[in-house]
Amino acid sequence: MTAAVPEHSTLITERLTLRPWDRRCRAWLRTLATDAAVMRYIGYGGPWDATQVARAHERQLRHWAEHGFGWRTISETASGRLVGIAALNTLRAGIPGIGPSAYEIGWWVAPTQWGRGIAFEAAVVLCEEAFADVAATALVARVRPGNVASERVSAKLGLRFHADTVGASGAPVRVYVRER
Repeated sequence: MTAAVPEHSTLITERLTLRPWDRRCRAWLRTLATDAAVMRYIGYGGPWDATQVARAHERQLRHWAEHGFGWRTISETASGRLVGIAALNTLRAGIPGIGPSAYEIGWWVAPTQWGRGIAFEAAVVLCEEAFADVAATALVARVRPGNVASERVSAKLGLRFHADTVGASGAPVRVYVRER
């Protein structure tokens, strides 16, 4: 059983606001999930159709209801402009050598915002949430080979290479892990 974080908790960094996933997030998910540049390293590597967006959105609403944490929108605090999605999830598929109290961390950033450190800044507070509020013993990031930016973010977060494997979509992924 996971420890729930305070309901509807918003995480704030120096520049960013990370809000819990809710019904209003579907349009933002559609914007990012239909962008080929964003999706190049996610899942099977291509844009999602309306059904995939709807399923992911509903899955995240259920995840929040069941666990008290999950995907969050990332917005600039000063302008309120949406710039990405940050994700903290239970591991949906086991990874050999990683225990059941590990959680998965991830990030999607709008291409217009790449290179600004948004993924790292958002991921830092997700790491804090995972270890302090959710009682994670480890964090896992699954990074598609060739996604140099996400490999850099993973390294800066202190995640270390664990193994090469295949993701749920059948695409190769590199697994990075950080113990508590």
